[in-house]
Amino acid sequence: MREKRKAREEKYRSLVEAGDAIFWMYNMETDHWDYVLLQSEESLGHHPEEWTDLAFWTARLHTDDRAWAYEYCMEATSEKRLMKRMSRSLFLWAGQPKHH
Repeated sequence: MREKRKAREEKYRSLVEAGDAIFWMYNMETDHWDYVLLQSEESLGHHPEEWTDLAFWTARLHTDDRAWAYEYCMEATSEKRLMKRMSRSLFLWAGQPKHH
């Protein structure tokens, strides 16, 4: 089971890293970037280890976009409740599903 999970994670990582987009995973509870694609250094000039907290990201937003982009991201990553088949609800928090 663990080997299958590791193989899926490696497959997903190689798919993500092959693209031009910069993927990241941010943990709102700990204010920490859990994952930032290595291409962020090539595209933006910042190595993934420099992405320390949300303030790092916010400070690098264009000044004309900073307020609305921050608010948009906070709203987009807030908790949402979706209905699954069989009337079970699924809560999504910052992209991480929580089953209830």
